[in-house]
Amino acid sequence: MKKFFICLMVVVLLCATISCSKGNTENTIDIQYGVKYIVSSDKNLPQEEQEYFIFNNNGTGVYHYYYSYDSSIDPSYSSTDSYTIEFIYDYVSSEDTAFCFFNSVTYEEGYSGEDFVNTTWSRTLMVSKNVIMLATNGGLFIAENYLQNELPNYAKSSQS
Repeated sequence: MKKFFICLMVVVLLCATISCSKGNTENTIDIQYGVKYIVSSDKNLPQEEQEYFIFNNNGTGVYHYYYSYDSSIDPSYSSTDSYTIEFIYDYVSSEDTAFCFFNSVTYEEGYSGEDFVNTTWSRTLMVSKNVIMLATNGGLFIAENYLQNELPNYAKSSQS
C-alpha cells in the first residue's frame, strides 16, 4: 500500500510540474507598432481632430488629443484644445500593460490654452493586439486597421 501512495504522489507531482511549466504561448499578445489606436467615435473625423495613441518599437510613442467646443450663445466661450504628447513607455508583456510617461508636448495651431499639459502626464494602459484600454476610466482605443477590416459597422450611424 505504501508503494501505491508513493507512486501516486510521484504521478501527481509530475503532472503538476508539467502543467505549471507549460506556459501560455499560443495567445501571446503584443502592441502593433506604428499603428494608430483611435477612439472609435473619431474614426470618420480628419486625423487632426482624432484622439489616438501610436507606439513605436523604440520605446516611444505619441498621444494626440483634440477637443472643440463652439458656443452658439456666446462665441467667446468657444474653444479648441489640440495637442500631441510624445511619451516614453515601459511595456510589461506578461501583464499586457504599458506605462507611458511625458517627454514633450506640441500644441497645435488654434490651441485656446484652456488645458495645459502637465509634465507629470502619465497613462497606464491595458494593451492587446487590437485594443488599448485606459486603466483609469476604461476608455477604449481601437487599432485603426482592426476598425476598418474587422469592425466596419462599429461606431457607424445605424440610420444609414
